Amino acid sequence: MYAYNRSTIKSNPLLETYRFTLLFMGIAAALVLFLTVLTVIDKMVEGHATHTISALTLLPFLVLALASISLQYRHWKRIERRRLAAAEGDHTLLAEEQPTPDTTALALPVAFKMNTSTTQIAFMSALLELVIVLFGVYGWFIIDSIPFWLFLTGGTVLVLILVLLIFFTNKQVLEVTEVGLRLRAPPVLGFRDMVRWNEAHLFAVYNAPAVPRSEAVLTYELSSASSIVRWTRILRPNSFGLHMDPCMPLAEHSQAMKALCQLVAAQTGLPLYDLRIERTSEARGGVTNARYEEPPAQ
Repeated sequence: MYAYNRSTIKSNPLLETYRFTLLFMGIAAALVLFLTVLTVIDKMVEGHATHTISALTLLPFLVLALASISLQYRHWKRIERRRLAAAEGDHTLLAEEQPTPDTTALALPVAFKMNTSTTQIAFMSALLELVIVLFGVYGWFIIDSIPFWLFLTGGTVLVLILVLLIFFTNKQVLEVTEVGLRLRAPPVLGFRDMVRWNEAHLFAVYNAPAVPRSEAVLTYELSSASSIVRWTRILRPNSFGLHMDPCMPLAEHSQAMKALCQLVAAQTGLPLYDLRIERTSEARGGVTNARYEEPPAQ
């Protein structure tokens, strides 16, 4: 077991990605709004609308995308402040229920797979197809030169290609070895990394970004000064079953994730920090009620 040392940790690279995306989307929304204003002026002066009115169809989707990305960015920014505080040893962030260190909890090496579930694929396909239909109907009233059936067919093909692309690229494999943790994922996701046991400085858990107030899915993290490895733990299916597929029965997955936490605690000597927003607020307010609960051993 390696001694716990306070040290700096790698900053979350997702923050920079979200900042760039927000800037790009903001510029795009401003451009669309500018074209919309030109369209209104053209309509008032000439008495008819030009093709620039088609920009109106993009504005609602850009606004929704900006809102969604902003929420994701704010979530990771709040987590980042807690990550840095935990790395400096803020005891108010310690998880009240600590994993029991156990070097024999898992037979090494072992790999855990996580894929996009069929429910997620179905939901994503239906949502994208609905967007295509609404976009097609809206565009049909504005752009007479594009037949509705042609737009709908082309859009549906694009949706199928996009969904298949997401399905085949959104696969992750967490490898646990004698050396450390390695996350293997397609390069497009940007989540490939490795943390060695003797280089780890932070072991933490927090809410998954897509469901920040849900206790159904948690994100675990092991970080060093140069690397970050995150993995997902599903505690229970959410209302619509929209969670990643652990490729094993849920009870078996839960037991395996519990064993993994025990192994990480034993190999690194690090305490587990609970960075969940609700848990942090209670700890700072003097409430001792624990939010972190391990499922009973099978």
